[in-house]
Amino acid sequence: MANKKKKKKDDGIKSPEITAELGHDPAKFLHHALIEFPMKQLSDVLSNLEFVAGDRENIVKLVENLDPFIKRKKRRTIYYLRVYSNLLYAESFFIRGNLDRARQFLEISRSSELGVKIREEIQYIKKIRSLITYVLNGIEKAKIANLEKDRLMTRIHIAQNLCVLRILEA
Repeated sequence: MANKKKKKKDDGIKSPEITAELGHDPAKFLHHALIEFPMKQLSDVLSNLEFVAGDRENIVKLVENLDPFIKRKKRRTIYYLRVYSNLLYAESFFIRGNLDRARQFLEISRSSELGVKIREEIQYIKKIRSLITYVLNGIEKAKIANLEKDRLMTRIHIAQNLCVLRILEA
């Protein structure tokens, strides 16, 4: 009876050689295991995986709820994209001479809201709105003077540049 071997208890942990033989590549999963930005790494891992339809969206929502900074960053980017696209439309109509349509798009871009108050963005939003207000007030004068049109176009371009810079910073 002394020659009987004891069976090792299987604890479920397999060596890297065994997992490689089974078709699982441990390096594929471990290269995301960095400690410095765990939420970003989790988001990267989840975006690289393939899920059944609808699962990825639910997991991204879960990550956004766990890290509110990601949600704020997306809202900020979407806000500046909306304002920028409306400014592009306004510029296009302004160049063509359709000042009524340009005014409509300028009013839309001025009235769009960020949704959440982000302290760092208040100064940029105020600057963009003041530029748009200046253009709206000057549209009537632009019908008369060509020089005023150039000044208004410059203000529109400055507001567009502010939007692009804020998008790139996000």
